[in-house]
Amino acid sequence: MQDQWQPRDNVWFIPWKMQVPERIRCFLWLSLRDSLLTNAICHSRHLTDDPSCPVCGVHEGSALQVLRDCQNTKTLWTSIIMKCTVKNFFELPLQDWLLANLRAACLFQGTNIAWNKLFLSLVWQIWKRRNAFIFKGWVALNSDVVFSSSSSLGSAGGLIRDDAGNWEREIQCQIDSSDVFSMISSSNARSSSSALIQAIASLQDRAWFVNFKLIHREANSVADCLAKFSLCQDTNCTFLGPVPSFLHSFLQLNANGAARDIL
Repeated sequence: MQDQWQPRDNVWFIPWKMQVPERIRCFLWLSLRDSLLTNAICHSRHLTDDPSCPVCGVHEGSALQVLRDCQNTKTLWTSIIMKCTVKNFFELPLQDWLLANLRAACLFQGTNIAWNKLFLSLVWQIWKRRNAFIFKGWVALNSDVVFSSSSSLGSAGGLIRDDAGNWEREIQCQIDSSDVFSMISSSNARSSSSALIQAIASLQDRAWFVNFKLIHREANSVADCLAKFSLCQDTNCTFLGPVPSFLHSFLQLNANGAARDIL
């Protein structure tokens, strides 16, 4: 699809002519270009090891799989497709499928709603449902740096936020080293001979609540296992998609409360 990109093709003007919020226009434009960040696309960009659909886990998680062919989604379409005038609904490739439905301005049977508007609303909600299924309950850490060539000054900014967009100001740092815990928790941390300890201590004065907790080494087994795993990798950074099988037993132990906090 992306190899067929022709900037002056009238197809690409369709999203921007739709009377919908800007975010839906962007979603539609990315969909037409087959550039939604699905598992298949992320896998092709080496951002995940698993290209499968996150909902059914069976087929490749392409845009067409997410928006139409996933079994849960297909059930929805099947319940209303008999009232739709678009032929070969489940057979068309992605761009043809989107365009055929977006150009179908006839009224949906028994309503005064144009099919193309109802269709766009449905695919948008399907995409949102898919994202909620994946990201609900997540806490995201975002950071960025900027540099001004004119002033030769640099700065950084970042935040931790939940899936609802709320800023997280309460952070608990769990440590399995009693020596490190003692140095960071000490009242003399800000005057430590270690520049790193001083920097960590100064961060505690910011507008958030930071709590350091000493935990058993067993309670930190997942992080320890990942650290050891990274030693065997040839790359500087490794992205893990689904939970690797070698972590399952460690996560289960933590979930069962096998490892308790010391403090």
